[in-house]
Amino acid sequence: MCHGELGKGDGPAAAAMVGGVPSLEGKIKEEDFDALIKVILEGRGRMPAFSETMERPDSRRILVYLRDRMDGKPAPSTVDKPEAPEKEEGEGPAQ
Repeated sequence: MCHGELGKGDGPAAAAMVGGVPSLEGKIKEEDFDALIKVILEGRGRMPAFSETMERPDSRRILVYLRDRMDGKPAPSTVDKPEAPEKEEGEGPAQ
C-alpha cells in the first residue's frame, strides 16, 4: 500500500504520508534480507510492524517478488490448475 507494486514509493497510501514514502529501488539485496525482514515484522521509523498479520516466510516472499520486479523479471503467473478432461459423448455418472 505504501511502497507500491514495484517498490517505487508510489503505492495508493503514499500520497497520505507526510514526506512521501521512500523508493526501495536498489535497496533489496539477498544479503540484506534478514535485516529487511526484521524491519517488515518489527517496523522502524514510520514503517509499521506487520508481525501480527504476517510471518517471516511471507516477508521473504515479498522481498523476492520486489527484487525480481525491480530486476525486470516478470511476475510469476498464478498457479496453473489442471483443466478437467473433456467428457466424451456417453460418459457421465452411472444412473
